[in-house]
Amino acid sequence: MKGLFRQVGRVAARIGLIRLVALATDGTRVKANHSRHRTATAATLERELAELDAQWDQALAQMAANDRHDDGLFGQAESDNRLPSDLATLGQRRQALSAALSTAKAADQAKQKAQGKKAKPVQVPLTDQDAKVLPNKEGGFAPNYTPMATTDSTKGFIVDEEVISGAAEAATVIPMLDRVASEFGQQPAQMFLDGAYGVGQNLEAFESCQIEAFTPIEHIEVCHNPAVRSAPNQPVPADQWDALPLSAGTKKLDRSAFIYDEQADCYHCPMGERLTHEKTKNKTNACGTVAVRIYRCHECEGCALAPKCMSESNRQGRTVQRDAYEPQRQRMISRMNKDASKELYKQRMWIGETPFAHIKAAMGIRQFLLRGLTKVQTEWRWACTAFNLGKLVRELTRLRSELVIAAT
Repeated sequence: MKGLFRQVGRVAARIGLIRLVALATDGTRVKANHSRHRTATAATLERELAELDAQWDQALAQMAANDRHDDGLFGQAESDNRLPSDLATLGQRRQALSAALSTAKAADQAKQKAQGKKAKPVQVPLTDQDAKVLPNKEGGFAPNYTPMATTDSTKGFIVDEEVISGAAEAATVIPMLDRVASEFGQQPAQMFLDGAYGVGQNLEAFESCQIEAFTPIEHIEVCHNPAVRSAPNQPVPADQWDALPLSAGTKKLDRSAFIYDEQADCYHCPMGERLTHEKTKNKTNACGTVAVRIYRCHECEGCALAPKCMSESNRQGRTVQRDAYEPQRQRMISRMNKDASKELYKQRMWIGETPFAHIKAAMGIRQFLLRGLTKVQTEWRWACTAFNLGKLVRELTRLRSELVIAAT
């Protein structure tokens, strides 16, 4: 299937239907072949295993008692070197529950590392453990897979596909780009992606490959930010304090109100005070671990802006975080703020999402038939190949008609 998918892509590229001028990568949710009710947390699985162990011990004791009274326990049709069918069934169920429990504990540890110890327990599927319980596009939660597609803007052909187990879509875009470059012998000129892909590692990779990427970066948009001033070590005038940007979540001063001095490696707050580097900690995102530097102000006590800057419970001073990818983010924000970029970015939706709309609505693929990530990947490759084949036939028919008309 992989060879057939590549062959269709090469034919389309040879006749100019794939040009790699611009690509869009996106993902969607497709239900796994799994009941939404066959999921459990680690605590539930531990209880079920304990009950199953009791049944196992009881069955073994009963078998031993029967053996002592009757050497022909298994009858003519059973072999003495094989477990009875009831014990074999219990053993298979115990093995499946143990595997699910290991998966649930690993998922809980990963979630607690990312969200803290108060994170809710993870629900794991029991039938297809490669699937993940995720929000459905139609609403609610169920075991799902996340199919991915990278689509060319010329005629909408899918140039690379993938299926992941989980929601870490951002980690797939660079490997997909590498496969496209290897298959077609060139990098795309532009990439259009939604905000989920705008992590620092991806932004750095786009710049190193000289790909003009377009992806929204979360930030506060203001017409005029009085914190941006020629002398950051001087305070912002009091009559401009109300114009300082506020964070949407905390309603306190946003980090954009703090100006970074690269030469001194410090931030200046709106009052002109310095936030110096205090410590570095590691944070994990979809693409890996990032070292984050923490800058803290030690002059917050008695500051007139303190009520707008930090919570009342904060006694140590305001902090601002920065990692190595902040320059790439600022460059992306500047690019996306241009009117020309906003017009170009309007292409993303119809380039990136049209294949999913066709595959789901016209081809009816809203739930996978197979189980296990490897088989699901093959099934998705079938769907993408069929999508491209149909498009190729239609384009060849159109080109042939144009040649006939031109000849007459």
